[in-house]
Amino acid sequence: MERLVEAVFFPCRNAKHGCTEKLFHGKELVDHEKECDGFVCYCPVPFCDYAGFDKNLYYHFTVCHKANYCSGFRTGQYVDVDVPVNMKETMLILQEYNHGPLVILQAFKGPDGLYVTANLLAAPCASRGWKFGYDLTCWRGNVEFTDTINEMNRIQRLSFETPGVKSMFIPYPFLDESLVVKMEIRISRIKMRRKKITKKKMRSNNILYHICCSRSLS
Repeated sequence: MERLVEAVFFPCRNAKHGCTEKLFHGKELVDHEKECDGFVCYCPVPFCDYAGFDKNLYYHFTVCHKANYCSGFRTGQYVDVDVPVNMKETMLILQEYNHGPLVILQAFKGPDGLYVTANLLAAPCASRGWKFGYDLTCWRGNVEFTDTINEMNRIQRLSFETPGVKSMFIPYPFLDESLVVKMEIRISRIKMRRKKITKKKMRSNNILYHICCSRSLS
């Protein structure tokens, strides 16, 4: 009988990425898979087709690519980065130590200047207890450009579309086509506040508990 029941359930199509859910075929499975797809992230390394949930992806990156494609960072500390000016698109990958999250720093050449942005490679819908922001600074002679983002965008895969609002803009007159832009980035890890349970809510929960106990005893 147990085998018959198991046969009725179908694994999620993301089982290969680590999902362990098994559901009835139909709307329940379709709805779950649609939501589950939002948690799958893709390796940013060119020609690597690995995909998985973020923690699995971070471990994969550490083992397979970190030595060749990445610089490490610790939250709260500045990291020096060099961004080539004469390339249409530039990508730099930063990873927090100990198989930590991946931050993708990208630069794009626009019609009037260089756009620089950083994104967290993580599922946008994941409700984890941490969020990341960053401070980005660069110099050109005596001119300093700074950009502070309180919370990074989360992305599931690398994109080479020109960034929107959350980006630093450096006009071409301040750039030298023969050089790289010297920058510093400091990534901050901010713990999200947990919702506080008010005394009123706690009191209502206690009343509900006593009511349930009274009914079970009667």
